[in-house]
Amino acid sequence: MASKKAPKKVRKSAPSAGRRKAAPPPPKLSLEAQRQIAAVVLGSLAVLLTFACFNFGGSLVTSMFHVLRVLVGYTAYLLPVLLGAMAYRLFRADEDHPIGGLTYFGITGVLVSLAGLFHLGFAGGDPSAAAQAGSGGGLVGYGITSAMLGVLNVAASSVILLALFVVCLIAASNADLKALGKALGALMTVKKRDGEAVGSDMELKVNDNSGAPAMAVTSLPLRGELNVGAARRPLSAPAVGAPGEHSTEALTANSEQAWTPPSIDLLEATSTKADAGM
Repeated sequence: MASKKAPKKVRKSAPSAGRRKAAPPPPKLSLEAQRQIAAVVLGSLAVLLTFACFNFGGSLVTSMFHVLRVLVGYTAYLLPVLLGAMAYRLFRADEDHPIGGLTYFGITGVLVSLAGLFHLGFAGGDPSAAAQAGSGGGLVGYGITSAMLGVLNVAASSVILLALFVVCLIAASNADLKALGKALGALMTVKKRDGEAVGSDMELKVNDNSGAPAMAVTSLPLRGELNVGAARRPLSAPAVGAPGEHSTEALTANSEQAWTPPSIDLLEATSTKADAGM
């Protein structure tokens, strides 16, 4: 019988020194960097649209604004504010102030609801012509109002669009409108306190009593003299008490013009105890 040949072992060749491992892919931008880039872009667009509102910034900027006017009508004038607010939200975004798909949905809803409200109020007798001219809410507002006015009247459509605007604003800002309204109300209703001095009435006044007669501001009678300026003025004499009562008076000291301060030697340290005084 023929003998079977043993299978040959295949040796794996060691990788050559010239070959190198593939370099790892470059790291992607972090989520924080992506948000900041988007915020810078939105902020720049807000500035350019502000220029376009005043017909300033060049033909490219004004043409872009004209297209937005046809699309959303008068809402285009509010786009710089909305884009600036969105850029601010992106800069502030963190764990306490998250931003996601609900925020973008809210911004879109605010634009659409405003376009519908503007078209209801400013479209005039020919809504189609007004939309093509960029008046009212533009083509977006014309499409929304045409669908709503088929089953609703103007008042009901306005209520629905206003409610949609408020809901989308809350979703976009993620803020408590009640607290925001209280803060705005506090700023707008600041009242002056009754009797509060304003202007020159708040200046500091110093009373000069050098020429006024001396008055005892105490409940006890005073004794002695009061040196006011260059003249000595005697104080009022103590009242005489009723018989059998002890008279009380305040402890006072005369003021002398020839009085000299004590010597500085009194401040020197001594080993003896201090005198009780007289």
